[in-house]
Amino acid sequence: MKAKDFFQPEQSRPLWAKLTDKILAENAVRKYKDRVGVNNLIHPILQTWHIHLNSAQLPDSQKRMMRVAYKHKLQLIPVEITPEMKRAMPFWYHCSVKGNIRPIYSDEWGTCHREVHNIKTVGDMLNHTNRSNTHRHTNRINCACSNCHEDRRAGCSNPTKCRRNTHSKLDYLTPAWDPRTEMPRTAHAQPNDNQQGSNHTQENEPSEFQKAKGIKNHSNDPREELRIFTAWDDHTGGVATYHALQMPIAHNELPRDQQETETIVYTDGSCTGNGTLNAKAGSGIWYGPDDPRNTAIKLAGKGHTNNSGELTAVLVAIQQNQNAQPLKI
Repeated sequence: MKAKDFFQPEQSRPLWAKLTDKILAENAVRKYKDRVGVNNLIHPILQTWHIHLNSAQLPDSQKRMMRVAYKHKLQLIPVEITPEMKRAMPFWYHCSVKGNIRPIYSDEWGTCHREVHNIKTVGDMLNHTNRSNTHRHTNRINCACSNCHEDRRAGCSNPTKCRRNTHSKLDYLTPAWDPRTEMPRTAHAQPNDNQQGSNHTQENEPSEFQKAKGIKNHSNDPREELRIFTAWDDHTGGVATYHALQMPIAHNELPRDQQETETIVYTDGSCTGNGTLNAKAGSGIWYGPDDPRNTAIKLAGKGHTNNSGELTAVLVAIQQNQNAQPLKI
């Protein structure tokens, strides 16, 4: 419940969650703090910075909360990426940067963007870019337009070069998340799509893009589009796709020639130092002698219990046999 409350949209978050934002940022791995500053580490899921979960200064309850989020693969999986959502995303360590690029955030202009212009979001960066789009602006260091004059007074050494660099920074983002790119909107089939036009949607979209029954309409707030139990199809493509959850067909409802034999898997978990902070746990999955599917799992981190190992074994066994009908554990 703590993780659920913490990752609520801003208007629904309890007061303690806002204090926790600061604590998590202060306990980020040092290289992230050094490059962009603590104040720009806004959201540990919408951004790619990492928390030092073994930090002595990080409360145990917050360590558990973040481990729960990571364990259950909490990710940003929007139903639709809207222009408003693009602008609302934190810019620094954006979670959808092109895979072949290593962003440079701590250069002269990146520092100016943060410290002089207070740029935190993609929208802030885009607004700064557009400050050169005035009638009197020239590309000179001593441009006399009001925006350049205001920026120089704030401490910017060369507003024209500073704004020009924003294009290089925005180029880090994948096309789906670039606010300068107009992407076609994806129309997802509604759960009750029986009206005219629904066939067109279903015929033009692959099944994995069909809207899962029960998923609400899209929001412009990326914090409302966080989902657990996710599986990224492509980290570098920029569009996070989700697969509609479908109820499996009962084994006895399949045609006889499609019925599969029962899959039997044995699972167990074990733990050393159970009940202590240094406890370590593992899981075992066994199908039979010399079966290549037999699996041994070592759980990362400490503080686990025997139950952690057992539950992990069951979960992985289910994931290994998603198409097995029936599956007996």
